[in-house]
Formats: sequence, C-alpha cells, structure tokens
Amino acid sequence: MKSVKIDFKRDPTWEYIEPIVPASEAIPDWFKNASPVLPNSKPYDGSTITFKSCPAILDSLLQGYILPLWADIWVEPSGEEIDGMSIPSFHWSNYLGGGAYGEPLITANYVGLSKGLLTVDEKSTAPMTWKLNSPWIIQTPKEYSLLVIPPLNNVDSRFEAVSGVICTDMFTSFLNIPFIWTAPPDYEGLIRQGTPLAQLIPFKREVFQQELGFITEDDMNREAACKHALGGVFRNAYTKLFRKTALSK
Repeated sequence: MKSVKIDFKRDPTWEYIEPIVPASEAIPDWFKNASPVLPNSKPYDGSTITFKSCPAILDSLLQGYILPLWADIWVEPSGEEIDGMSIPSFHWSNYLGGGAYGEPLITANYVGLSKGLLTVDEKSTAPMTWKLNSPWIIQTPKEYSLLVIPPLNNVDSRFEAVSGVICTDMFTSFLNIPFIWTAPPDYEGLIRQGTPLAQLIPFKREVFQQELGFITEDDMNREAACKHALGGVFRNAYTKLFRKTALSK
C-alpha cells in the first residue's frame, strides 16, 4: 500500500516537546491492560469475549495521529461565575512564551461565542470555551484534509476538543484546538504534558454517490457466507479473514 506523506512542523523553540505520534504508538494503557475474554472462558464460548476483542474498537484507536499536550497545565476554580456557572483558571510555566505568534498557551473565547453549539450546551460545565494555541503547522498533500476530533474511545473526563475539518493542503496556519471544560466546577489539579488532546485523521476529499436500495438475495447469501466463515474460527475470525488496516507511520 502506497504511503501518503504528511508534515508536522513545530516552532524551533518547542524542539523538546512531546511529538505528534501515530495513533498506534499511543494506545491507552486501560485498553492494553484489558482482558480479551472473561475469566475461565472456553475458546468455543463466544459470549465471553470482551470489548478488547472487538477489532472495530481497536481500529478506532489506530487511526491517524495523536496530538499530545505540549506543556503542563494547572487548573483551579477562579472564584468567578457567569450565569451561575463557575469559570476555571488555567496556569502554565512563566518560562513559556505561549503558542503561535507569542499568544498565550490558552486563550478564552468570548462568552456566548459557542452558545448553541450542542457539544457545549450538553457537556460543558463552564459558561465559555477556550482555545489551545499549538506550536504545530500541519501540511497534507493536494486534495487531502485533516479531521480533528477528540481521541476516539479515549476522551478525557476533564475537557474535550471541539471537532473540525481543516484543508491543510491549502491553508497554512498554526493548529489551534478549541475545547470545552467538562470537569466538576470545583476541580483542581494538573493536566500533564503528553495528555492526548486530539486525534488527527488525514483523508482524501472525494465525491461519494449515495444509492438507496433493498437487500437482495445475493446480499443475503454473502451475509450468510461471512457469518459461516466467522463460525469456522473460535476467536479473532474477523481479524484473520476480513480485517484490513492502514497504520500511520
């Protein structure tokens, strides 16, 4: 399979930060440590297989790249409120000049700027959103864009990146990550450097043609054949017979 080159470039003053890595190198420990089957399981008992054995979940953790936090951030209540909602206060080392163009590491968006965005209205425990100003510029080949989302199946309980798509083949700018705050209003603690912030998935812009139809006899025969093939192997049949992966490097 031919590889597609994607460039991750950072401000030279951030030479020693946590790098952007292939998602395959950032699989969370909770997934690695999980058991693929329940205790005392028999190989033929498919009902005892856990989520660890689901290739679809694993493949979600392998897609694209992981952007980690590039500096420690201390969070504590600011003591201020808007509309009865507490505003957290973010702090980082005085040695850091911030993100792109000397901006601070985190900037607050105006109150109301994200009002009506469903992710904010349903999940946010604060009355506003913020933006992490990264030192990274990302460039993709012609006709490729970048999908920026919270890490699939590995969202942090304290914050969540706001999803978006950037035409990184044409638009050159430092990557900024808008995020909502989801921790309890009284949260006080450290978000460590290296914490996964977002999953970056490059994709080729293509035109898809939708077609609606009805299941045919051929479809049913193929479905039955696939199910029969899965039944011929006690475990990991889908992975052995059907799974195709394209790991980022």
